[in-house]
Amino acid sequence: MKIIDLSVEIDNKNPSEEVKTKIKYIPHKKGALLLGLSSIFNRNQKMFVQFPSMLKKILFCRVLNHKSFINNEGLSTEFVRITSHTGTHIDSPYHYSKRGIKISEANLETFYNKGVLFDFSNRELTTPLQLIEVIDYIEKNKIDIQANNIILFYTGASKNYGVKEYLTSYYGISEEVLQFLLSRGIKVIGTDAFSLDQPFDYMNAKYEESGDKRNLWPIHMKGSYDPFFMIEKLNNLDQLVKIENFKIIALPIKLKDASASWSRVVAIVE
Repeated sequence: MKIIDLSVEIDNKNPSEEVKTKIKYIPHKKGALLLGLSSIFNRNQKMFVQFPSMLKKILFCRVLNHKSFINNEGLSTEFVRITSHTGTHIDSPYHYSKRGIKISEANLETFYNKGVLFDFSNRELTTPLQLIEVIDYIEKNKIDIQANNIILFYTGASKNYGVKEYLTSYYGISEEVLQFLLSRGIKVIGTDAFSLDQPFDYMNAKYEESGDKRNLWPIHMKGSYDPFFMIEKLNNLDQLVKIENFKIIALPIKLKDASASWSRVVAIVE
């Protein structure tokens, strides 16, 4: 059995993220000091009652520090500020509509099934992927799509993850492609791009030109009345090319009342 990691790495101030991640790293020595400061008071007593004993510990240097630990280092930790849509994550139907199911309410069985890869990595990064292209690919590769399969679109956009071009140099899928998949019982669709919709500038230009609301996030909006889960910012899909049988595990973190959550998505190849 082989496990292939299909997730991107979340790092500090990544230019590929629309909202910059902030990670504050607390090294072992400082972590030990913070633990030491928290150890000078008793959580079960009121502060004024234990103040004398706290003061005594400080004055006589009886506070935990890195030398108190067997490894003379202590414990490290990190403080992280990110959005629920940072890195490899899963959009829930609640992201598309307030009537939709939230990510913490989703049935976990939805995120474990046979995966099907559509390799369009050599296609131009311009217009949305059209249904005729998908049909031709299915027929050429003799793909049998079954209900609840997890569909992955390999667009090649992941090569730009880590630079700002990732935010704009990608393509999504057409509404016809989405409808085709949903009509076959598909509930989870993923991409290595920023989104299954087109880049914002593309959508906004069409909206300003036509005034038609349907040009704004059409794939997301379709999910508001025909619910599905969308995995965005996948990675390493090139490792699945020419592999016919693999399973996907994409369990979302149980983030209460959230529209999306992070997932360490993996492919299992027997």
